[in-house]
Amino acid sequence: MEQSPRLALSYVAPSQAQKHVTVNETFRRLDALVQLSVRSRSVSAEPGAPAEGDGYILPASPSGTAWDYYAEKDIAVYQDGAWIAVAPVEGLRAYVADEAIIVAFDGTAWTGRMIEPQEEAAKFGVNASADATNKLTVKSDAVLLSHDDVTPGTGDIRINLNKAATANTAAHLFQSGYSGRAEFGLAGDDDFRVKVSADGASWRDALKADGATGTLYLPAGLRLGADAAANELADYETGTWTPALGASASGDLSAATGVTAAYAYFTKVGPLVTVHCGFDVAGLTATTFAQKSSLEVSGLPFAPRNDGGDIDMGGVSGLVLGTSIGAASSVLSGGVASTHTLVVLVCYAGAAEAQNTDRFHVCAVYHTDD
Repeated sequence: MEQSPRLALSYVAPSQAQKHVTVNETFRRLDALVQLSVRSRSVSAEPGAPAEGDGYILPASPSGTAWDYYAEKDIAVYQDGAWIAVAPVEGLRAYVADEAIIVAFDGTAWTGRMIEPQEEAAKFGVNASADATNKLTVKSDAVLLSHDDVTPGTGDIRINLNKAATANTAAHLFQSGYSGRAEFGLAGDDDFRVKVSADGASWRDALKADGATGTLYLPAGLRLGADAAANELADYETGTWTPALGASASGDLSAATGVTAAYAYFTKVGPLVTVHCGFDVAGLTATTFAQKSSLEVSGLPFAPRNDGGDIDMGGVSGLVLGTSIGAASSVLSGGVASTHTLVVLVCYAGAAEAQNTDRFHVCAVYHTDD
């Protein structure tokens, strides 16, 4: 046996001539391997002006005058003006200067695991290489985060995403082929959003929860059931509006200078608008209204649909609640006029005619393109 089994150090044979050659060769090999330190493990091109003692762990496909003949994972060391290559053995450790870490050869590959346990690291990769942006990188079929049942903990688990300011982003991004397709979180403000994209460039808000009020918005609309457009809820709104009483067409309502709006609110579901309003009656010159009278109510919150120049005639109904008798005294009917107003017909119901101090309660339903 002429060499040691692990590091291949040459033995001096009995009666060997020029024993110093063998001894010096062994010293050179020890100088290269003992407390091994290399400049890098990612340089594949042989350096043009290396310093004495420079070492490298060779990556795939090394190239150069000497490195063309070396293998991936070999240790290339520059000694006495020439390169030598040493094949690593299992358990050999090396300090990599350009990464400031210690790696070990496990018999197959040089691993980037730290030799000593560390409480913190500048970056960390699991089955992948971390970088300056993705300081924690994991390649795995699944990732499990569980509550602490070892210490033990409280039984809770929470993931905190903290951004610097309102204008920054704290979100989870889902990608397909490293191109964004969905995101949820705080994206550019403090409202919670769910966003989607077909190409990773153009994004649409599918859901927004207002951070100040908690109000939930569906900016792209809502579709129920199958994909048929008939099941699509394009818009939903509710609120108040300001009705105004216009001129009457007949009856004593032409003298209705004392009619004032008591309330008015609306609900809009897609193109369908429902409005409710009430008017108090006081100060009329006539004590009663004619059995058949009409008036117009303007100020609708949405313009009625105009299909081919014809107004979509919405239905108007309601009643006049008689405060003096505590019952409905007259019923209301009507429709939508070409002037975008509600035409209300007041009809005697048989109990009593509409009187002064009564209240009109009007309900109308119509379509809009707004």
